[in-house]
Amino acid sequence: MKLRGIIALAFALSCAPAFGQSNQGASPLSIAKGGTAASTASAARASLGLTIGSAVQAWDADLDALAALSGTNTIYYRSGSNTWAGVTIGGMLSFVAGTLNVGDAELVALAGLTSAADKVPYFTGAGTAAVADFSSLARTLVGNTTNAQMRSTLGVVIGTDVQAFDADLSALAANSTAGFWAYTGAGTGAARTLTPPAAGFTITNPAGTAGNPTFVLANDLAALEGLSSTGLAARTTTDTWAQRSLVPPAAGFTITDAAGIAGNPTFALSNDLAALEGLASTGFAVRSAADTWAQRGLVAPAAGFTITNPGGIAGDPTFALANDLAAVEGLSCTGVAIRSATDTWLCRTIGGTANEITVANGDGVSGAPTISLPAALTFTGKTITGGTFAGPAISGFANFTGARRDSTQSTPAQITADQNDYNPSSVVCATSSTLIINSDAARNITGVAGGVAGCDLFLFNNGSFAITLKDGSTSSTAANRLDLGADFVLASKAAAHLKYDGNASRWRNTTGAGSGGGGSGTVTQVNTDGFTTTGGPITTSGTIAIADTYRRNGLIDRIYLSKALASYRRGLNTFADGFKASDGIDAGASSVYAVNSGFITPFSSYVTHSPSAVNTTFTHTGGGAAQAQLYDGNDTTPAADPAGLTSSTQAAFDLGSAKDITRVRVITAPSNGFGNTITFNIQYSDTSLTTGFTTASTIVVPAGVSQSVTQTFASAGAHRYWRIFYASGSASGNAWLGELSFQASSFGNMTLVTAAHTLDSSVSFGRVLLEYDASASPTLNTDLTAEVTCNGGTNWASATLSLVTTNGQGGRTVAETPDTSCIAGTSFAARIKTFNNKNIPIHGVSVTVH
Repeated sequence: MKLRGIIALAFALSCAPAFGQSNQGASPLSIAKGGTAASTASAARASLGLTIGSAVQAWDADLDALAALSGTNTIYYRSGSNTWAGVTIGGMLSFVAGTLNVGDAELVALAGLTSAADKVPYFTGAGTAAVADFSSLARTLVGNTTNAQMRSTLGVVIGTDVQAFDADLSALAANSTAGFWAYTGAGTGAARTLTPPAAGFTITNPAGTAGNPTFVLANDLAALEGLSSTGLAARTTTDTWAQRSLVPPAAGFTITDAAGIAGNPTFALSNDLAALEGLASTGFAVRSAADTWAQRGLVAPAAGFTITNPGGIAGDPTFALANDLAAVEGLSCTGVAIRSATDTWLCRTIGGTANEITVANGDGVSGAPTISLPAALTFTGKTITGGTFAGPAISGFANFTGARRDSTQSTPAQITADQNDYNPSSVVCATSSTLIINSDAARNITGVAGGVAGCDLFLFNNGSFAITLKDGSTSSTAANRLDLGADFVLASKAAAHLKYDGNASRWRNTTGAGSGGGGSGTVTQVNTDGFTTTGGPITTSGTIAIADTYRRNGLIDRIYLSKALASYRRGLNTFADGFKASDGIDAGASSVYAVNSGFITPFSSYVTHSPSAVNTTFTHTGGGAAQAQLYDGNDTTPAADPAGLTSSTQAAFDLGSAKDITRVRVITAPSNGFGNTITFNIQYSDTSLTTGFTTASTIVVPAGVSQSVTQTFASAGAHRYWRIFYASGSASGNAWLGELSFQASSFGNMTLVTAAHTLDSSVSFGRVLLEYDASASPTLNTDLTAEVTCNGGTNWASATLSLVTTNGQGGRTVAETPDTSCIAGTSFAARIKTFNNKNIPIHGVSVTVH
């Protein structure tokens, strides 16, 4: 209030001259003229020495509240915003003339004491006090809250420092009789003396008063103690014992520890007795070998007789005839027995037919039936099929309704000189009608020995040189000469048919006059459909062939043209596909396949292998091992690394046996998860769960919850132990793992059918060429097969694949089938199959038909 008044007065005084000035000068008005020499309030306050906060106090509501207080000998406190109130002084205190006084004599007495270590104040009278000793032990005792604690502090713990009261001890203390003390009941006892039996041992000083009681063996016990050997003990007479051992027979059973030294004598059946005892079934016991027995039961055949009680268990086995045997036994006639129906037999007699079959003793009663042919056979109306006839003579007209075959042919040694009276190994008109001959150079045959009227002789030249059949040559015997009209040249790969004329005793040529093997000349042009030929021009001895290498190169080029154009290629009678697209596949007829960019593979799935044992830093958050939680298929029961994510974080699985793992899947837990992104090494071992690991790949697991990561990698072979092991990343934070699985790929058996293609005319032959990856070492025609159809898939013909090369494009393998016969039609396709779950990528297929 005073401050405000001062400020107001100063303001009035500073303004008075200004208000009274009649002649204004320059602005601002100087202090001498009654001004402030300032143009602002803050500058005016500074000029007048009234700067707030340094020269004068700034206004404050609390200061106003304090200025409004009145009274003396009063202590004030701030009771609220801008509010102050007096402190109430209790009855034991007073505040006089600025001094706070204590009004209680006991407090004053305590305040007057001098404190020291290990001292405690106490009152000596009303309003007087003193200090006494208060040791650490005393403080500890005072601080104890139970009797047990106090006894422990004082060193009188019952059962440790002092003996607890016991009635039995009191009874013992009250005893005054010498001897052993015996407990007779609760709180009671008596002195006792040891008493020996009538025989066996004696006792010296039995009460123990003059020394230790001493036992001395006697009688049988002394004799037993006197034994010096080992084994069973046998009493041979009064107070006499000897050692014995059990002795088994030579066979039947054995005795382990026969003397009982190392344990109880144990009898074990052996040999035949053990075998008999080991029988578990019922029936006859049969000794099948030395010390070997088996159960047997008589087994009746499926039909013929039955056996009642075949095992002899309930009585003697009884045989009874049945079925056909019963019927045979029931016959009362004589003769040949025949089965006329199921379980039915009759007597029969074998009969003959006049001029065809003669039968003697047809009923077999007097002897074996004898069947013979009469001297003159009548075959009228009969047909003879098969059989062998040695030198039959057929007269009259012979009508062959089927094909006629010469069942033998001969391949004599090569002709190395001109042949006269030729008949190698004397086979002509005897054992062979066909000779397959060849020569080392151009040779002549002047005659053939062995001719018989009407005999046929076929000559085939399978050599490279012409053989000339000389007409009427006198170099051979007259009856062996050739009457051909002219020399006959039997060219390479040509044939001649000779027939022996019995009237003229000469060989005739039914092939015709002149040279055999076709005409001579040169073919000047051969259409090979664009492929290179080998062998040069065709002459009488020339050859021509399309080179397989060029043909196959053309087919492979079409496969790679298909890859380049991403569509199958179709020719007039060919089809090729490099599988850059799937337009060349009959999807409806194909199965278990996957289309990749440029090849087809059997479809594969992955199989998760559960471990038989686990070694891991992860433990189940609910307590116990993490083994089940890491692969139970439920990531809501996660496992966590107790130390968080560290550089030793790992989980190793024992898969029980070697597995070819190619994929690992990790799922972090739905709560907590991984605190940081971490890279794990995927490792394998064949040693143990903890040692010998080699890295196969890596897997990166991002931070966060419910992160599912799958890493597929190339096969490192089959191994038993697999794990993930910390490789890099910030090794801190959470490590909560929901699921971990090690998976191996399993390939199915693929059926790949190409699209069918229509032709203008019918075809009946086809061949298939394949380019494939042989990494799985497939066996052709076992793991990989090919088929071709010429009638749109109604019928498929198996085509045998043969290896062409293992050095195709990219090191791939090429295989091809031969020209394979198929059911004729106008629509062709190929069918490729894989077996035995082999992964065989097919990079191209070509089909050619004609």
